[in-house]
Amino acid sequence: MENILESAQEIMSSLDNELTRTATKNTATFISDKIKQLKGGKDKDAIIRGYEELINNLLEDKSELERIARSYKELYEGVEISSENLEYLQNTIRSAIQILGGLGVQSPQNDIAIESLVQLISLDTLKTMQLLGFNYKQAIGEPLTELCAEKIRSFGNVNSKAQQGNRKR
Repeated sequence: MENILESAQEIMSSLDNELTRTATKNTATFISDKIKQLKGGKDKDAIIRGYEELINNLLEDKSELERIARSYKELYEGVEISSENLEYLQNTIRSAIQILGGLGVQSPQNDIAIESLVQLISLDTLKTMQLLGFNYKQAIGEPLTELCAEKIRSFGNVNSKAQQGNRKR
């Protein structure tokens, strides 16, 4: 997960640099000076070429800024989850936690832990945490994946122990 975070930070840093470079490339002062320079020219064809070049540069900058904005949006959407998806997530995770909790040893502590996790994923909590920059994939998704994998592995251990016990007889 650290590699993903580092990669996202590198992408963000690169986008920041591109945004700064593009935004400062054709400042209002530069454009104003260029227009004044073109207006003072005598050669009609040179003036037209100058305006065309200026317009083309501005259109290129606009395209570049739109690309950067899309990239920022993609990064944001990788972290942001819609309200509908939050509701779905809440219901699904609640069921998954209860199923996985039921596969283990039943104890009051286990029941309290399960209920705490379910409360943690309430819709209001999820929305608030998202606004604070909470990373669901890292905080909930990865541990849930690990827990599920551990439970599945434990089934294999139980089966292999049962087979060993049958062989000893």
